[in-house]
Amino acid sequence: MKIGDFVISDPAIDELQANELYHWLCEGASPHHSAHGIVGGMCEKLVEAGVPLSRLALFIFTIHPTIRGRRVSWSPEEGAVTASAGYEVFQSEIYHNNPIPVVLETKKSIRRKLVDPDCPRDYIIIDELLEEGFTDYLITPLVYLSGEVHCVSWSSRAPQGFSSKAIELMEKISHPLARLSEIYMLRLNSATLLSTYVGRDAGDKVMAGQVKLGDGEDIQAAILFADIKGFTSLSNRMTANNVLQMLNLFFAALEKPINSHHGEILKFMGDGVLAIFPVSDEDIDESAAVTNAFSSLREARTIVEKESRGELSFRASIHNGKIHYGNIGGERRLDFTAIGSSVNLGARLLGAATDLDSNFVCSKSAAEYLKNEVGLPTEFIAKGFDTPQLVYSLELTE
Repeated sequence: MKIGDFVISDPAIDELQANELYHWLCEGASPHHSAHGIVGGMCEKLVEAGVPLSRLALFIFTIHPTIRGRRVSWSPEEGAVTASAGYEVFQSEIYHNNPIPVVLETKKSIRRKLVDPDCPRDYIIIDELLEEGFTDYLITPLVYLSGEVHCVSWSSRAPQGFSSKAIELMEKISHPLARLSEIYMLRLNSATLLSTYVGRDAGDKVMAGQVKLGDGEDIQAAILFADIKGFTSLSNRMTANNVLQMLNLFFAALEKPINSHHGEILKFMGDGVLAIFPVSDEDIDESAAVTNAFSSLREARTIVEKESRGELSFRASIHNGKIHYGNIGGERRLDFTAIGSSVNLGARLLGAATDLDSNFVCSKSAAEYLKNEVGLPTEFIAKGFDTPQLVYSLELTE
């Protein structure tokens, strides 16, 4: 026998398959690399070993701006399914009247044999399980090496529920499941944090190993700069909390349309935003990239006007061209960003918007793709450029 094997004196459970399942989890649940694959494979192997499992729910807590927890559930009918819960769920009465908080605090399992007439009905979920025809319920803690506690629940519809040996097996495999789910959560949290702080595509590139100073590539993209009009004057008259609320309203108004139009916010700079809309060989040419930037700008203006009740306005510029997209910085402190002449001109155009008394402007190259949306050009002197540049006002009417 391998180390860790155990004897199951239960004729309904296949001892060999049960031990193979345990070692499979200990060895990394190959070939699965996703939560769905690991949970689905584990549950199927449990059922094959003779455990009357009808539903499993893996509860894991995340580091995410809007999602506090994820549930990976499994049933024979639906397989593995993932659902997310926001922070508000964990403040609700339903959450606090269920066993999860107790398991997290005590680090001890809770079992309710639902077919027992004396079964305590001390949690909301007990009545829900009874109504759905379940006969047994077990929830066990998953204690990570970091000390964090997550949990997994097991439910059965078998007439007599789980046997004592089935309970023993499920609690035993909870230990390697904790290690696997911890690895999964570390990767998920790392990807989420990178995406949150450096952007979706930039985060993917960093996760893929582009972490050396100088790593990067030249790409074609539309470039969008935006900032709040009169921000310095406004912020000088407001409390710090109100300034933060104003900035968050503005940034949120830009984020959703930029993301939905295949763009990515690279930087929040004070009250300013730098976003790019990369050209893709597959389905987004330069015309589409510029149009995506323009559509994002138009939608963002509508959101800002609505959310601020007309009290907040902003300016923006659109340009397009080649940019260098990658790492810059020092030896141990890097930034994944866009640099180059096209980025510089996009920033200068934003300054020209105020001089032209126009909130929204674009360059000559962008205007070629937005012919029905631009006014007459005006020359301006762009700092750092040898020749005068043309700037066009943009009409954002629907």
